[in-house]
Amino acid sequence: MFLQSGIDKLINYKRESGWIRQKFVQNALYNYVGFLFLSLTVFELISGALSFIGAIHVLISDNPISPVGGLVFYAHHDHVDFRSAGY
Repeated sequence: MFLQSGIDKLINYKRESGWIRQKFVQNALYNYVGFLFLSLTVFELISGALSFIGAIHVLISDNPISPVGGLVFYAHHDHVDFRSAGY
């Protein structure tokens, strides 16, 4: 899910960033939306890659703890996620 969302943000950058900017027009964070959007995209791509690698590792080594790395990494950036703020 993280990987798909990050890739979607890269492919549809103008539309996605425009939608986010529109939500923050009357907000003090408006000037930081570009940086925050980029940060969110990078964190989603890294989290998705770690989760994917962890899932492959589970299939190969039968270690159920492997995919947790991607989830832990993603949890550290949750404060940047605009969707969790109700926008």
